Amino acid sequence: LYIKGTEQQGDIQLRAQKLTFTAPNLFREPLFFKQALGAFHWQQATDNWTLSSPLLTLNSTAFNTDNTFKLTIPKNDQAIDLSLRSNFAIHDATQTPHYLPVGVIDDALVEWLDNAFLAGHANGGILFHGALNDYPFTQPKGVFEILFDAHDVTLHYAADWPQLEALKAEVRFFAESLEVTVHQGLAKQANIQQAKVTIDSFTFSDYLNIQGTANGELAQAIQFLRHSPFHEELNTVTELLDGQGLLDVNIDLKIPLADDLITKINILAVTQNATLHIL
Repeated sequence: LYIKGTEQQGDIQLRAQKLTFTAPNLFREPLFFKQALGAFHWQQATDNWTLSSPLLTLNSTAFNTDNTFKLTIPKNDQAIDLSLRSNFAIHDATQTPHYLPVGVIDDALVEWLDNAFLAGHANGGILFHGALNDYPFTQPKGVFEILFDAHDVTLHYAADWPQLEALKAEVRFFAESLEVTVHQGLAKQANIQQAKVTIDSFTFSDYLNIQGTANGELAQAIQFLRHSPFHEELNTVTELLDGQGLLDVNIDLKIPLADDLITKINILAVTQNATLHIL
């Protein structure tokens, strides 16, 4: 660590192994990094302090990231302003909850992220620009976006529904919305051809929306629904009928984000050489 400066301005050169970073107002627990390398510049003006870095590299067991930022701290009661651009590679998506900046993320988004990623890795970036007090930017006062490509992901998207596995997808968080564009994956061994998982607003939306197409065996579709909130209704049918054959499915599913709402589902299924037997 090298520091040079005055009360008006200065520079810091950081090169560290096994760095521990603690910020209880931002992260739930201390962050541990295998390596940290970067340069910082601070400057005092009449009405604020600024801290900036042209490049800060942080490497941990779970991810690597390169960051550029400028933090402006007013001397009066105005809000702290942050401009951040980050590129990252996530090696182990299950470690995501340990590194979430929960101090500036909506509680509903934190809860979803805590439980969403059960396996996988990703590459992408983060863009943040605006006053911290204005986040999550429901009004056009700032920009918050996380965009990444995910591979080999196991996604737990909602309670009481089967996980989606072996996903290849593009994931975008923008302001307080979520959009997951699935290019391929499995749902109870049925092949997902394409799908979108969206939440328009973590603050105001009533439903998580899933729209997509899949194909597979009729038995695989039955297995999917058996592990959903519709299992009781399905059991009533499958006690009387048994089916075999191929199936193409278009699904439009709305999963409630509040306990007092009901699940809405619309399924269009086209069978190929399918047979049904009355038991």
